[in-house]
Amino acid sequence: MAVKIDWKKVDELLEAGCDGTEICGNLGISYDTLSRHTERDKKLKFADYKALKRAKGDSILRNRQYKTALEGNVPMQIWLGKQRLDQSEKSKITQETKQENTYNFDNLTTEQLEQLAKILGTATTEADTSGTGKA
Repeated sequence: MAVKIDWKKVDELLEAGCDGTEICGNLGISYDTLSRHTERDKKLKFADYKALKRAKGDSILRNRQYKTALEGNVPMQIWLGKQRLDQSEKSKITQETKQENTYNFDNLTTEQLEQLAKILGTATTEADTSGTGKA
């Protein structure tokens, strides 16, 4: 009994991204049968035929995505921008609440105030010893 391959169906499945095993399962034939018929009917190895049809399917899909983006589909525009144009969203770190810290330097010695000023990178010419916190 001779097997007849439905090439229209095979092409459709290949364009959709199916592999040879899936197609064979769909058609109810073995991979060897599909491979032999591809070489006989299409004059190509199955891997080469599959690559051509897959590329055609990718092209159709890409074209539809592009048209959808041009028609104003914002999520598709963003997705294609990320995929094709290497665009990305910049991460912004925001602080929702600002915490204010209060420090009391009233009891620091002149030497401690000078050390603190040095650590903070501020210069002092005189230290406050009056307890007001002003130098």
